[in-house]
Amino acid sequence: LLAGLLLFSTLPAFAEDAPPSEMADYLSPAVNDFNGLSDTVWQMLNDAGQTVGFQGGKAQRAWELRQILTARDTTLNNMYDFRPLISRQGYMPPVIATATDMAHITPDQIRTAYRTYNILVPARFVSNPPGWRTWLLPGLASKRIDAPDASVRPKNSKEKAVWEKAVRRGWEEGRLSAD
Repeated sequence: LLAGLLLFSTLPAFAEDAPPSEMADYLSPAVNDFNGLSDTVWQMLNDAGQTVGFQGGKAQRAWELRQILTARDTTLNNMYDFRPLISRQGYMPPVIATATDMAHITPDQIRTAYRTYNILVPARFVSNPPGWRTWLLPGLASKRIDAPDASVRPKNSKEKAVWEKAVRRGWEEGRLSAD
């Protein structure tokens, strides 16, 4: 048992004591396979493709969500009717969050509360009562995505393969982000 403990306690020391690479490793570095492209061009195409794909995928999914919400316009208008919340004077009450059975413990004291309220949005005057569009539609992108600059677009089949793979990956990430 003691020998096992000694062995495991010295393993990290051996790992930290590994010699650095030889000069030959620096003189002849391993070749990175970036589809036959330089690593700079590959990185540029990959980053630009993922960015364009992300923006496009997010915009497409946001458009789909807007279409779904708009198709349910009547139902959502009836469900989220905020007119009864507006006072006769024209102000909307604050938005609050409630927590129950809270405890705050510090080295010197313990504070407990049966219920606490946190004002998230203060009361405010409104001329028109808000609707479901006020909260659901602003988060959904509605602008068209511009094509990337010509200097970043693929110029041959190798670059196009890198570009397409990056756009597809970015597209999926963008769609997930919109949800």
